[in-house]
Amino acid sequence: MDERGQIVPVAAVLLVLAGALALGLVTVARAVGEQAAAEATADAAALAAVHGGASAAERVAAANGAVVVDYRERDSVVTVEIRRGRCTARASATWAPTPGRSAHHRSP
Repeated sequence: MDERGQIVPVAAVLLVLAGALALGLVTVARAVGEQAAAEATADAAALAAVHGGASAAERVAAANGAVVVDYRERDSVVTVEIRRGRCTARASATWAPTPGRSAHHRSP
């Protein structure tokens, strides 16, 4: 029996599987990168909000291609939720008064 050429169909199947795996990995990597960018944007917006309030959070979010979808202040904690593309992320930051300043004073 002549078995020459039997590797061609096997190689073709392996090539298709490798291509599908690579495409899946690229998709997952892109989603992870988008979520990481959303989380970094939420962190930056929360930190900006500690010193400048909701408008500062909105400016930072917009500068990073996101929008603020929720903003909350409770005591000295600011929590910001943003949407960037298909991803959402939430971050909180705590305001601590500068020595010599009133505990109820926040920079504009």
